[in-house]
Amino acid sequence: MNFRIQRREGVVLKHGPGPAEAAMLRWCDGVGMVRLLAEEPDLLVLEELAPGTPLAELEDDTATRLAARVMRTFWRPPPPEGFPSLHDWARGFSRVRLESDRAEGIYRELLASQSEPVLLHGDLHQHNILWSQERGWLAIDPQGVVGEPAYEVGALLRNPRERVLRLDLHRRIAMLAEDLGFERERLQGWAYAQAVLAACWSLEDQDGEEQLWLAVAERFQPSWW
Repeated sequence: MNFRIQRREGVVLKHGPGPAEAAMLRWCDGVGMVRLLAEEPDLLVLEELAPGTPLAELEDDTATRLAARVMRTFWRPPPPEGFPSLHDWARGFSRVRLESDRAEGIYRELLASQSEPVLLHGDLHQHNILWSQERGWLAIDPQGVVGEPAYEVGALLRNPRERVLRLDLHRRIAMLAEDLGFERERLQGWAYAQAVLAACWSLEDQDGEEQLWLAVAERFQPSWW
């Protein structure tokens, strides 16, 4: 992550936002997400979410159910252009040489059978959902990607990174399947494929987290594919 945050007079200045972040914030217009107040090249002016407590600080079952509630608020049909798709993101498998053939196969199989696509946050984990005393739980830092809603749970399932390997991840899958109406097997397949894809991105970015994501992927590896 190459962005930088400053807080000033009740607003947040974000330098170096992601390429599709401003477009998604405009599209959501404050529904389920932080409001975009103004923008300049390479700078976003955002509302400040106070006190800004991250969802990661809550007990895991509570955090999981609240995250499911937040993500449902902003899923909507995407604009006709301007955002990458899950097909575009799949190129990450081929840009890095990793033992990822099975994960890529599952990813592409899920893509081929995906439901009606919506505009997804793309990185909706427990540190990207904050509490606002005025507006409740809201998402920040969207990446903006077009794909089926079931994809969205992948980042949530493999986070928070500082303790994810100590948690009951299959309990989370069961809760999300119940709350969102998705098949457990589909959520597990996405979680596995995305964790391996995250390892590919980590190798590409040289951030040193690839082994963590591969360990998480091992927890999700489905037996039926």
